[in-house]
Amino acid sequence: LKLKFQGITSKPAGVLSKLNVKVKLFNETTEKATDYKTAEFTADDSGIWSGQASFDVNVNNKYILYVKGPYHIQKKVCDEKPTETAGGTYSCDKGKITLTAGNNSLDLSGIVLLAGDLPDQDGTINAYDTSLIRNNLGKTDNDKCDVNRDGKCDTQDYSLIISTLSVSSVIIILQV
Repeated sequence: LKLKFQGITSKPAGVLSKLNVKVKLFNETTEKATDYKTAEFTADDSGIWSGQASFDVNVNNKYILYVKGPYHIQKKVCDEKPTETAGGTYSCDKGKITLTAGNNSLDLSGIVLLAGDLPDQDGTINAYDTSLIRNNLGKTDNDKCDVNRDGKCDTQDYSLIISTLSVSSVIIILQV
């Protein structure tokens, strides 16, 4: 899998260039999901993250992929090579991902996984997430709020979460 995270445009330094990402599959035919697998992803020089997860699935079915970064909102992906016109606006309904026996390569770097659901994650962006950053501004010892992986919790991290909230609002308005 190849992923792109909001606010990370180059390879972070040292240990910050690795992230544990949760991945699961939803089978469109059986309407059942796998358990989440946690996979280690590593960034390249352009900020694209690569990792792998193994699943035992029926290759004759279509799938939806769910991806959840440690500082990010879960993303539902239905296409093998998704794209979006503006960061965070990709959405889908039906799974179109086909898998083959052996290795499969899915390039999801055409979409951005939006930041905002900070550890301890609860699946949403809320006052806890924004307060965590505000209460730790300038600190370099709290990686729970270092969204862009630059080694510190700062206003850039806060701005990324506020940006996610504005994209989420746009998506809701468009669906009404």
